[in-house]
Amino acid sequence: MPPKAIDDEFLQYAGEGSQPLGLPSYVEGFVYSLGLFEILDDVLAMSHNPQEEDEEEHADGHRHQARKSMSRLVDTLSLDSRLEDLVNSMPDRLRLSETHENSLAHSRNAFYVQAQVLHCRYVQRQDRREKFS
Repeated sequence: MPPKAIDDEFLQYAGEGSQPLGLPSYVEGFVYSLGLFEILDDVLAMSHNPQEEDEEEHADGHRHQARKSMSRLVDTLSLDSRLEDLVNSMPDRLRLSETHENSLAHSRNAFYVQAQVLHCRYVQRQDRREKFS
């Protein structure tokens, strides 16, 4: 479970504290990055599966290959669904496509920078998925 998006000044010694309503957290982009990294970790685990080494040991190679392909498809669709859920749960301020102007003042905005980072990580994930498809 990812940490809650609570800025340091609102943390408490006893308890966890809370982010004031209407005040976006500066660590929110970090929290969404952690969610993305969990998904990417599962992608790496799936793509480096050591069970693929034993394919030659099966007498019925075609049936084994079909089961393995179906399993990989189910895993891929599950990962894609988790990624889409993560992207759809992001607030507008962390979506690069939702940011308006590209002025110098706007580019120094912490949420704009976080949106750029999340967008780059998402695009890299899409590029990698296309390479392995």
